[in-house]
Amino acid sequence: MVVQGEADTRTALAALTLRARLAPTGAPAQQQPQQQQQQQATAAGMKADATSKGAKKADGAGESAKKPKAAAPAAPAAPAVSPEEAERRFQLLRSVGEECVTEEDLRNLVSKKPSFRLYDGFEPSGRMHIAQGIFKALNVNKCTSAGGRFVFWVADWFALMNDKMGGDLDKIKVVGQYFIEVWKGAGMDLDNVEFRWASDDIIDNAGPYWDQMLDITKRFTIARIKKCCQIMGRLENKLTAAQVLYPIMQCTDIFFLRADICQLGVDQRKVNMLAREYCDFIGRKLKPVILSHHMLYGLAEGQAKMSKSNPDSAIFMEDPVSEVERKLDIAYCPREAKAKSADDPESLSLVEDDLKNPCLDYVQHIVMTQPNAVFAAGGREYPDFESARAAFLSGELAEQDLKRGLAACVNTLMQPVRDHFASDPHAKRVLELVREYKREEAKPPTRLKRMGKLGAAGSLVVVMAPCPASPRWSLSEVLSTKAALKRAREEAAAGGGELVLYLPDLNAIALNCFGEDKKRKATDCIAAAYAIFLAALGAFEGVLAGVRVLRQSEAMLMDPSDYWVSVINVGRRFQLDRVHEAVGLEEGRVGAIVAALMHVGDVLALAPRCLVTPEGPAGFAAQHELAVEYVRMCADQADAIAPPAVLRVPTASAVTSGVGAPNVIELLLADKLKPDVKKKFKQAFCEPGNTEDSPVLALAESLVFADGGSLEVVTAEGPRTFADLASLRAAVGTPLEGRDGDFLVHPADLKQAVAPAVDRAYTALAKAMDAVDKKMRDLVDKYRPAAAK
Repeated sequence: MVVQGEADTRTALAALTLRARLAPTGAPAQQQPQQQQQQQATAAGMKADATSKGAKKADGAGESAKKPKAAAPAAPAAPAVSPEEAERRFQLLRSVGEECVTEEDLRNLVSKKPSFRLYDGFEPSGRMHIAQGIFKALNVNKCTSAGGRFVFWVADWFALMNDKMGGDLDKIKVVGQYFIEVWKGAGMDLDNVEFRWASDDIIDNAGPYWDQMLDITKRFTIARIKKCCQIMGRLENKLTAAQVLYPIMQCTDIFFLRADICQLGVDQRKVNMLAREYCDFIGRKLKPVILSHHMLYGLAEGQAKMSKSNPDSAIFMEDPVSEVERKLDIAYCPREAKAKSADDPESLSLVEDDLKNPCLDYVQHIVMTQPNAVFAAGGREYPDFESARAAFLSGELAEQDLKRGLAACVNTLMQPVRDHFASDPHAKRVLELVREYKREEAKPPTRLKRMGKLGAAGSLVVVMAPCPASPRWSLSEVLSTKAALKRAREEAAAGGGELVLYLPDLNAIALNCFGEDKKRKATDCIAAAYAIFLAALGAFEGVLAGVRVLRQSEAMLMDPSDYWVSVINVGRRFQLDRVHEAVGLEEGRVGAIVAALMHVGDVLALAPRCLVTPEGPAGFAAQHELAVEYVRMCADQADAIAPPAVLRVPTASAVTSGVGAPNVIELLLADKLKPDVKKKFKQAFCEPGNTEDSPVLALAESLVFADGGSLEVVTAEGPRTFADLASLRAAVGTPLEGRDGDFLVHPADLKQAVAPAVDRAYTALAKAMDAVDKKMRDLVDKYRPAAAK
């Protein structure tokens, strides 16, 4: 674009078409009408695609994830990219970014892939400013001209989650259509642009999406995720738990959309870098390139970027000519840099700029980035930004002349968009609806968001199984769950309700269970571990009778949208420190935080009358209390549920070593009766007269008395039958008169009495383990953490 021989910049710029200006260097002008027809056809198809929920996406993961496709004929080998073409593509792409991580990776990508994918995302929130409109259209056209396919992630589901448009998804989709219509008017080359709607894709592919998200979750520490927030130093003690979820989900989007290049703003750089770090964790060599574009300053003083909440801080794509002129007329426009202060916001620019003049910023990044651009102001023409800046700083170019020239340029760039909304019936109707939504002042919904497909509220009595903290289940975990199920059965019989055993397999992924063996998928190992756990419970007669076993992953897929909205809403309500307290961590892996939020989401979905849990590490008492706290917070909302009762049962111990022993020894499910169990039991700590720290007494309770059995024990006074633990404990602790150090029950006699119960349990467990599919047993048995190799 060259403006020549015109003193009146408004007239000169108005004579030029926006599409010619946005065409990348080397694009023939005569192709534009044909491209426009193609764009209209493409956009029409996209409109139909977006308005039907669950529509099939072109080049998307949805259909391929749901059913296999017939094998396509082998495609011919892609032609190699010539060195000259690779350099052209590299330079064109590099001009988009203020930073590129890394240039070497970008060169490698454009040299070896004739076609590649770029990604950016936006949340339909009602208004589009000039950086999203004109600036983005220019950058997208550069990227597609370089051989890329640009994928826009229309984050309508996230807008729903954030209560935009009153939480009305249909209205949010209309706003998303408005953004697309703006880009059509702005001359974006839609032939190689793909719009993916999060509300459809995430729901249609809930399993793969959230599995990917949880796999990312377990890799990072909370400290690392905190770095993704700008101005984090001021929010360190005010973070909500949800704020650690957003960066992880954005990182998930990159892999879900199969992006080769992340083409977002500098403000998203720290989040995008997570994706490259994740590649290091999983051993992936081809990392996404981070191509971060400049963030335009807000028009008011001290604004690192434009703000939609302050109408005068930005030019919006629906602003009329007079409004553009007014906003630029009052815009901050210094000639000298101000001294920095402690209150200055963190810079979002990677280029040093002490002046931070938004008017000059517009000239540089909106006007002068057009091909062959010349900026005309104050009766003079400036062939490059540097000359215009120098003229302004020296006083040669007056502030008002700079602003008038800039306003003329901006209005001319925006005029085709105005014309599109004035002449295109569909675009006109979309704009009318968006304006109507703004006038409605929609209020966010006040009902409790939860997944409600697991049963009527208050109808369930629930026991949550433990997560497999190690590859080998301990007998303690099985016996503790057995005790909780017994107490839950009594509660259900007394007050009514269905008995549910809930397996938190998704939480196990977040907590990195089975996550360190690169040869075996953690999800497969976790599924195998729970199959073994259920078989072990089933080895004890009647324990699983009438129990509904429900896996967390299955429950989530019944309504993934409501489930995850509820989880994120929980995170928005709680401060991060409060969730730390519930999981018992001061700092650590972010997976523990996510698992705690999902736990509350599970309780909301189950809406139980009662939660029964073992005490201590084997149970979820602290997480249950967090859920009860949240339910009480939401008591005034529509569809609120009653806080569930939390009943605790003592933890059943199968530890055979004494308290304070240097090495903890306990019975494991994988132990063989001979020699493992017999050896451990023979060596079990059993001190004469000690009733408080007695592994043998603990086993007697779990394996005999808990099931209503009795135990015959040889005592110093002869054989006696004990019907409960209390009477046996009293006998064990009774000293013999006149015999210092001797007690009514000798440790050897106690072990001899309890040994048959242990033998019976492990005989039944061995039979139950044999019935488990060998492939599942092998997944657990052959699991090898990387650190152990």
